[in-house]
Amino acid sequence: MKPLIVGGSRGIGRAAVMELSRRGIRSAFAYVSDDEAAAAVVAETAAVGPKPVVLKGDVATSYYGHLGPAKAALEASVRYLGAELAPRNVRVNPISPCLVDEDAHFRGDADQAKEFLEPVAKRTPMGRLVTPRELAGTLLALASPDFQFMTGQTLVVGGGYSLLA
Repeated sequence: MKPLIVGGSRGIGRAAVMELSRRGIRSAFAYVSDDEAAAAVVAETAAVGPKPVVLKGDVATSYYGHLGPAKAALEASVRYLGAELAPRNVRVNPISPCLVDEDAHFRGDADQAKEFLEPVAKRTPMGRLVTPRELAGTLLALASPDFQFMTGQTLVVGGGYSLLA
C-alpha cells in the first residue's frame, strides 16, 4: 500500500505524510511550488520512518466558482475508479473534510482566520473544527486492513457539519 497525498508539504497533507512515516508506511506526496517545505517534510520523515516519494506539480487547482462542480465530478470519478481499480487491489477512498483547524487559512492573518472559522466551528454539531492530525488518523484507518473491502467511497470528516446543510 502506498497512499498518495495531494498537498503533502504543509497542513493536512504534511500531517498525513508524517503520521504514515511514523507508522512505517511509505507514502507519495504532491506539492506545487514550495521546494523548501517539501524538502523539510522529506528530512523530517527520514528521522522517523520511510522517506516519501515526492511529486512536484499542480494536481488539484480549482477556482471557487468551479469548486462545487469539481467536487461533484471528483466524487463521481472516485466511484468509477474504485470499481475500475478494485481488481488490481487498488482502493480509492478520499477524505472530504469540513474546514480544518490549521494556520494555512488566510496566509497567517490570525484575526481574519478566527473571524471566519469560529462561526463554522460553532455551527458544527461537535462544536469545533477537525485537526490535521485527526485527518491523518482517518487516512491511517482507511489504509489499514480493517478497511480492505472498502473502495469507491468518499469519507466525510466534518464533525456533522454536512448533516445540517
